Amino acid sequence: MTNHVFKFTVVWDKALAQQFSIDFVLASNASLSHIAELSKCLRAFVQVGVHGGFVEPTEAPHEGSLSLVSQDFGNPEKPRFLLEARSIDVRAFLVLQNLVARFSRRVHRVYGVEVRSLAPLAGDVHVLFPPLTWDNAHDLYPGLSSFISVRVQIEDPQDYHKGRRCVVEFQQPEVREKLELLREWINHWATIVELGGYSLPVREAHEAEAWVDVLQIYDEYSVEVVFSLFEAAEEAWKPLINLLDRFSIEIGSLALVSVE
Repeated sequence: MTNHVFKFTVVWDKALAQQFSIDFVLASNASLSHIAELSKCLRAFVQVGVHGGFVEPTEAPHEGSLSLVSQDFGNPEKPRFLLEARSIDVRAFLVLQNLVARFSRRVHRVYGVEVRSLAPLAGDVHVLFPPLTWDNAHDLYPGLSSFISVRVQIEDPQDYHKGRRCVVEFQQPEVREKLELLREWINHWATIVELGGYSLPVREAHEAEAWVDVLQIYDEYSVEVVFSLFEAAEEAWKPLINLLDRFSIEIGSLALVSVE
């Protein structure tokens, strides 16, 4: 069997705000469709960060930001992305590592990824992610902000692979445009879950499945997302709660986020 293990390196800086690069080394014959699929993974990851999903737990969700500055596909075997971050939980790169691992097994082979801070002052820290276990998943995946104000109810699934349903409710009936925007924010998060970003200790990223069966405006008060299969870590709900809290403060007040 072909060994699909790739080198994933994170050299980070403790600066509050910084630029950083993500450099990929792909197997030869990377096609435009391969690059497009890789970009899809990265953009979904970035969009969750844009909305505060990966905020440092000591900060409020509106303090966290992530943006894509540029991308270079001049050499299709070595695509490069330049990003900017503020108050981002460095553990978010474990989610990126999982996304790339799945891409490498299912789409096109990846030999290596380097995430490197471009902060001008040398304060670099080499970040290592040990193998996931049931005991350490809580500590390895990005955390929940300490400043969450939205009301949240999450049922214990009992069985890690069962389907899940999340309903996000507004305080009052809302216009269609605001409901559509909420659906869009949730979709960014659902995409990284579907693409293996939150793999379980018992299933590798390329093996686990998370299937979004429904993502819709449920009524004038709410939006729902339904997974017919949810082979993902429970820590996956944390970035969703972070970004929903930001949505509630900046766009439209939410009454409840319920997960069953």
